Amino acid sequence: MRSPVREIYSDRDGDLWAGTNGEGLLRFKDRAVHMFTKQAGLPSNIPMAVLSRHDGSLWVGTNCGGLSVLQNQRFRVYNEKDGLSNSCVWSLAEDQKHILWIGTWGGGLFRFVNGQFTHISKRQSLAGDVVRGIQVAQDNSLWIATDGGVSHLTNGKFHNYTTDDGLSSIRVLAVYQGRLDRNWAGTSLGIDRLLGERLVS
Repeated sequence: MRSPVREIYSDRDGDLWAGTNGEGLLRFKDRAVHMFTKQAGLPSNIPMAVLSRHDGSLWVGTNCGGLSVLQNQRFRVYNEKDGLSNSCVWSLAEDQKHILWIGTWGGGLFRFVNGQFTHISKRQSLAGDVVRGIQVAQDNSLWIATDGGVSHLTNGKFHNYTTDDGLSSIRVLAVYQGRLDRNWAGTSLGIDRLLGERLVS
């Protein structure tokens, strides 16, 4: 394999998954390597996000290829015809209520429940429509990395953090909640930590 790796993920069984930039999805299991590509039904050979859900199912977001779930060694794909109006899936998360959250490049955020997609974008106060990362917090709220800052979604309402709140850049690439519920944001200009209601570089 010579392609750059875009995503590394360890599932509930301890298997390691690697999403490549053009050669598909690799699974490392018991020293064996299995490659999943478009020939196995993956809609794109550029996986951007991998998630093992509570029921053990494996979900994959691909670069403008939609959302896929691995079933019997084949992929079932969700895209525009299924209600996912932006198929450039860059981030995935599952909350404590088993709701699947999908972050897209340019299409904002989607909520997936019982086979139905609900679209959430800047029109609903999301900070930006490029969603690179989603973190489920201990209290089941969501921290969302966007191209317009950090969005914190609690009980259906957004609180957004921008440079006015100390964020080093509104171009947020990753969010993370660490020990003692400490929240972090990785931006194009560095790493910020939330202290109270402000971010500190």
